[in-house]
Amino acid sequence: MRHVDAAISAVSSLPVKIVLLGVPADRPESEYGWIEPAEQLTQPSAGLEPIFRIRRFWENPSPHLAVDLWKRGLLWNSFVLVGEVGALLDLFAEMIPQVYNSFAQIKDLLNTSLETDAIEELFASLPSVNFSEAILAGCRSGLSVLPTTGVDWNDLGDPSRVMSTLAKIGRRPGWLASL
Repeated sequence: MRHVDAAISAVSSLPVKIVLLGVPADRPESEYGWIEPAEQLTQPSAGLEPIFRIRRFWENPSPHLAVDLWKRGLLWNSFVLVGEVGALLDLFAEMIPQVYNSFAQIKDLLNTSLETDAIEELFASLPSVNFSEAILAGCRSGLSVLPTTGVDWNDLGDPSRVMSTLAKIGRRPGWLASL
């Protein structure tokens, strides 16, 4: 929680209004997104790492490149973002204007009897958007990263990672006994 508190403080005091929590990598994972930090924006404080601008995102690199990124000490993208609502909306408007404008078109229908139908129609027509590629990778000027040292993290988007995490924390759920 201290990392989120530090990110909230940074958002209120820095010109960079969105802070991502970056996880120090413990292996060369090619199925994760990676963050390459740039210049330091803050000094370390209260046992936390400094916050950095973001130089580049590396989305699902090849296994060979993942080894290089790991050796260079780059961070995994946890997708935990801390930012002001206005900054997040501005980011969406800039990077995915067609999606942002779709929501703007139904604004007047919110809090009316037509709201539910309008939202259902909107979501049925929205294009699929890869958040990392469409939003994060294209916009680094308003983004920064806080390395989250001392935190154990794993992307649970794959069943083998879920099982590995459960084993690591010594948990064996009841449903697993039936398999």
